[in-house]
Amino acid sequence: MIDALRDGIVRLVGDLEAKQAEHGPAVMVSAEWVAAELTALLGAALAGGPAWAGEYACLVEDNETEGEEWRIFIPTEGNFDAIRHMAAALMAAEDDGFCPFRIEGRRYSATEVRVLTSTPNGSTSYAPAYTVVTGKLAPPADLVERLVADPMGEGLLYKRGLLGWEGVTEVASCPLVDDDGDGD
Repeated sequence: MIDALRDGIVRLVGDLEAKQAEHGPAVMVSAEWVAAELTALLGAALAGGPAWAGEYACLVEDNETEGEEWRIFIPTEGNFDAIRHMAAALMAAEDDGFCPFRIEGRRYSATEVRVLTSTPNGSTSYAPAYTVVTGKLAPPADLVERLVADPMGEGLLYKRGLLGWEGVTEVASCPLVDDDGDGD
């Protein structure tokens, strides 16, 4: 049990150091977050299970008009085929013209996703910059055709539209911050 807890803490600290190295010292975590993560580690260690499990793919929406970008983290377990189908559809839409969506080439650990979705770092003014979902994705069979016809993904992916798909549930988002001080 102690070994599992120690290993989990080492992974947690390593993931935080990697995020700070990648994004700079602006990546901060609250004492509440650290306490929650350590409690989860202890609970997993006491239960004899893995401290962290799972990887996430990342759907990115780059809204150049508004100068904002949103990331939705999708669990890869049980969603590999759906993620591959989405990536192919997005590449087909990009080949046909501009498409503001992409599936990032890298995978994120559960710890990285928890850090990003629990801190206000990178929040936009009206929608969370980082969101994590759960559930089994069921992309429409005609996803490629719809995205080629409308690369903006209106009603499909645009402005975090993935959250409206059947079977998809938002489980965490980073807190919003008032970047410009205007109260909205």
